[in-house]
Amino acid sequence: MLHLIRNTFRLASRRDWDAMAKDLRPVYTAVNEADAQVRLDEFHDKWGDRYPAIRNLWSNAWSEFVPFLDYSPEIRRVIYSTDEIVNPLASDLGVASERLRPRRPARRARRGSSLDRVAA
Repeated sequence: MLHLIRNTFRLASRRDWDAMAKDLRPVYTAVNEADAQVRLDEFHDKWGDRYPAIRNLWSNAWSEFVPFLDYSPEIRRVIYSTDEIVNPLASDLGVASERLRPRRPARRARRGSSLDRVAA
């Protein structure tokens, strides 16, 4: 679910994100498929002409999205993102909703470092 929403915003201008998020929330919080379809049609009525690729994205993902609606709101919150499944350490640290910072790659030693000069 999270990836579908992220991909939706990747297809839109940053300046529209806040308004679009407000209009998209009723789709993925709908109580059933029929309600979600009505909310998605309302979303497309407002944004579809400006962002036709978003319509295609949701159309292609609809069959994978619908089973998400079968779960209760409590379960949806847990399975909304796979972060806790992918990174169990995050839930142990109490930061499941936040991303852990990626580790920086180790710096390479520069040529002619001070160790090389000492050894010479």
